[in-house]
Amino acid sequence: MARRRTELVSQAAQESAQQHVELPTMRAQRSGCIVQMSSVGGVLATLGGSAYAGTKFALEGLSEGLAAELEHLGIHVVIVEPGPFRTDFTGRSVRWADPIEDYRPALDPAKKQFLAMHDHQPGDPARAARAIITATQMETPPLRLPLGANAIDRIRLFFRHEFWGAVNGERRNRPGCSWRST
Repeated sequence: MARRRTELVSQAAQESAQQHVELPTMRAQRSGCIVQMSSVGGVLATLGGSAYAGTKFALEGLSEGLAAELEHLGIHVVIVEPGPFRTDFTGRSVRWADPIEDYRPALDPAKKQFLAMHDHQPGDPARAARAIITATQMETPPLRLPLGANAIDRIRLFFRHEFWGAVNGERRNRPGCSWRST
């Protein structure tokens, strides 16, 4: 667990360091666009994905703050939030730790479902790349760019439940999932 924590901190530090390399040039020219690769997992966590979601939540928070700090300089931030795309994300690039036995009944089916997605993801990476380029060329790019119908639907449903659930006194059973009245 300590090694994984170090990797997560390292990933966030790398993102931050890269921004500091590019920002002096963007500040001097009073323009630019920083593209942050998040995920639908940066908006809502899923079963078995807490470590991944944690890094994406951190990236989204960092990016929101950065966007506010840079807006007056004409520098924009775009947080890309893709859903499942036909990449190797669910293939050989995945690494799994052995779960603690108490978690196995919940995690094993989620892992099986995740791995079954490989080569069946609906999103087209080339189309996503074009959408990102288009967003960066806009006069005022969006802060968030969810990509793929899956991401758009899940994010919309999540926020609808976050807002209306809170208004109606409901609480979540699990993040991004079902609701019940209190």
